[in-house]
Amino acid sequence: MKHAPPVKGTLGRHDRVFESNREYYYAHKTELLRRYRNKYIAIWNEDVVDADKDRLALLRRVRASIGYEPVFVKQVTVHPRIVRIPSYALRARPKSKA
Repeated sequence: MKHAPPVKGTLGRHDRVFESNREYYYAHKTELLRRYRNKYIAIWNEDVVDADKDRLALLRRVRASIGYEPVFVKQVTVHPRIVRIPSYALRARPKSKA
């Protein structure tokens, strides 16, 4: 799955750090799958700093150890998770006059 590159000149320091961590994940996904399949991982400074099956427990530990730095957290799976959200914006069409 290809991700669109960020628009140059629009990212702040935290965004650039987050993007580099995200790029690290996709560049090393094969080896991450072997080691962390179905677990959540936290990537900081292009390194996996922690992993857990429980996302909230992982987030608590990461925040306690490194603070509020830009960390990329993702569940390591073969296929990305797809969430379908129904839209209630659809309205009934008006009846045509015949």
